[in-house]
Amino acid sequence: EVTLSVETDERATCRYSTKQSKDFYSMIDTFDATDSTVHEELLTNVRDGNAYIYYVKCLDVAGNRNFLDYKVQFEVAR
Repeated sequence: EVTLSVETDERATCRYSTKQSKDFYSMIDTFDATDSTVHEELLTNVRDGNAYIYYVKCLDVAGNRNFLDYKVQFEVAR
C-alpha cells in the first residue's frame, strides 16, 4: 500500500488519475479528504518493484483550478 498525498495552499477538492486529463471533471477518482488543504488517498493496487505515475488536478472553493496536471511519480521498493 502507498499513500498518494498532495497539499494545496487553499481548501480544495482534488482528483487523480493514471492518465493525463484536459479537464478536472473528467478525472474519476477523488481524494478521500475534500474541502481541505491536505489530500490523501490510500492506493492498494500497487506492486513491489513497479513504478507509477499519477496525475492530479484540484478545484478550490472559489472555483479556481489548475489547468496543467500535477504529476506524482514513485516506485515501490521490493
